[in-house]
Amino acid sequence: MGLQVHAALERAGVDVTMDSLDQTSDTQLSIKIPPLCKRWLDGQRRIIWTMYETTECPAEFRDLHEFDQVIVPCDANFEAFSKWHDNVHVVPLAVDDRWRYRKPVVGDKFTFLASGSEYRKGLDVAAAAFIAAFPGRDDVELVMKTPTTRLHGLPSDSRFRFVDGFLSAEQEVELYASANCYVGLSRGEGFGMMPLQAIVQGTPTILSSGHGHGMFEKYGISVDTILEPADHYRLYGEAGDWWEPVFDDAVDKMRDVVDNYTVHVRRASRNAKTAGQLFTWDATVERLLDVIGDFGPYTGSGQVREVTPLMVTVEVNKPIVADIGQYHIDYQPHVEYWCHPDVKRVLRDAGYVDTDKWHDFRMRRAEDVA
Repeated sequence: MGLQVHAALERAGVDVTMDSLDQTSDTQLSIKIPPLCKRWLDGQRRIIWTMYETTECPAEFRDLHEFDQVIVPCDANFEAFSKWHDNVHVVPLAVDDRWRYRKPVVGDKFTFLASGSEYRKGLDVAAAAFIAAFPGRDDVELVMKTPTTRLHGLPSDSRFRFVDGFLSAEQEVELYASANCYVGLSRGEGFGMMPLQAIVQGTPTILSSGHGHGMFEKYGISVDTILEPADHYRLYGEAGDWWEPVFDDAVDKMRDVVDNYTVHVRRASRNAKTAGQLFTWDATVERLLDVIGDFGPYTGSGQVREVTPLMVTVEVNKPIVADIGQYHIDYQPHVEYWCHPDVKRVLRDAGYVDTDKWHDFRMRRAEDVA
């Protein structure tokens, strides 16, 4: 996303630098999560382009007062972030020029393709719906681009085929082109690049409704969803709800694509051309520049301003003495400490924080922590 936006800004005639402390820049645009925006120059306009995948901004995303504007890629994110900032705008994302219309290839088997590496992506729903839709049929298969070791609880079926490891850009395009239908039953997306890529390529695409998919789901085959607590997705604490695909509707849509494939291919061809013209990076940047408004010369003092760190609670399950970034820690088990969120993430990834302790994201400013 960052590379494509950078290139499109240059094509639009905007002088872009990757130096966040460039004293010629009136505006600093950060494409990242809020806690990773560390510093800027006094007098710069501060804009963040960010997203989240559920109905609520997690606690670590809510302190947005340092930013002049917040940009998000979908209407669902607009609702979530507008609770914490009064200047939020929607700028949809896009797909790059690798994704062009290609007539789907019909082979000996009808091939569904799904992709993703976590529970949120809904591969478990796609797999179970496939089994329910096509019992005993050997003329269909489900290809899943995923590290299989991460998929717990996935049903087993001899008609499943897995693609693992890194794919080049060209290999990714060819993988999508080998499918008769793409299945994107994610429970939540900030936008949802993968199903849009399939749509632009002309592949009939089944996708869950709502969240980021709401920006383009009308060009695919929409599956109903219901809001349910996002208990499996708490990367930064409580996350509200996400959009659980309705299983029976997913089964019906997969079966209908096979039974009426000619109709769906014809519709997908029309939608590919429309979506391909709408969701370009040049169109994204045109909207971005409208939102940002006029640029002017930098007139600030040149002084670097640092974000005041937010501290969160942490309890470790075993002793640890370590240097993590600029922070030295000496923690004992089952004692509550205040630390930087980055430290807590490192400790979690290293197995020092139990799951039930990870979700506690009470926050304080660093200067308020004794």
